[in-house]
Amino acid sequence: MLRGRIAERDNLVVRFFKAVYEPALHLSLRLRWLVVLGAVALFALAIVIFNRLGADFIPKLDEGAFTMMVFRAASISLDATVEAQRKTDREIKARVPEVEQVFSRIGSAEIATDPMPPSDCDFYIYYKPRSQWRKIDNKPISKDELAKVITTEIKAINPDAYVMVAQSVEMRFNEMLEGIRADIAVKIFGNDYDVLERLGAEVKEVLEQIPGTREGEVEFETTGRVPMLEIRVKRDVLAQYSLHSGDVNQTIAAALGGQTVGTLVEGNRRFDIVVRLNEADRENLETIRALPVRVGEAGMLPLGTVADIERSRQSRQFCVIRRSDERR
Repeated sequence: MLRGRIAERDNLVVRFFKAVYEPALHLSLRLRWLVVLGAVALFALAIVIFNRLGADFIPKLDEGAFTMMVFRAASISLDATVEAQRKTDREIKARVPEVEQVFSRIGSAEIATDPMPPSDCDFYIYYKPRSQWRKIDNKPISKDELAKVITTEIKAINPDAYVMVAQSVEMRFNEMLEGIRADIAVKIFGNDYDVLERLGAEVKEVLEQIPGTREGEVEFETTGRVPMLEIRVKRDVLAQYSLHSGDVNQTIAAALGGQTVGTLVEGNRRFDIVVRLNEADRENLETIRALPVRVGEAGMLPLGTVADIERSRQSRQFCVIRRSDERR
């Protein structure tokens, strides 16, 4: 139990603030319209300042490493991709002193959670502490500037490749959420690839003009066409020589794809003996046009007589056509 004379009173701090607050409150009530107008003016000023603040679409966490996605021609072989990437690994460490460690992942793993063709590569780059970066005006360069330096060097080593910059965790989340390796993506669907290609170029030009878009950050994930050898049989010539399209197909399949002509037995193992043109001849249109097509029992005709042979439109950048929900 409390004894003695007990009284509730304010301490020194509360009495001080009351002495300041009460006169201000009485003054505000007498000049209430002036106070309201002042509050509205401050709110309007806050809106103006807020609209002038810089902002990012999604604030990025610095993961301490870059993931450079290198897209090469889809027609490149796996051996050529591996050799080109090994050279890139060596050259980047030699040319960019800020880089501490690099490693690459080409194509799809056995557990294909991230399907990629052999022409595509994820290039992981770990950089040194910022105190060891090159300096401009006595200040270390920014992370974006370092990314541009590395991207420029990668393109110098791989002139025909596209390069996209991301971070490992950031890229994986983008792929899981939208199936694309970027914060923002534009998907165009259609059946005519010529129209899709034209619209894609137009959209790219528009996106590059948007304020805040960094230079070189707008890229196609799929570009160009896969080179194709087109062979169209001449129906009138086939009818003239009593040939079927299957006869022509058999010649083409044996010369370009190969045909089994026997079996090699080595111990308890068997190996097929396959005959086909060598790689240089398969790339030579004149050699393909000169392939003999059997006519009857003893006759022969060059393949170029019964079929038109040509390559599709050439471009130095090739890639597969990707699909989403069974649409191009």
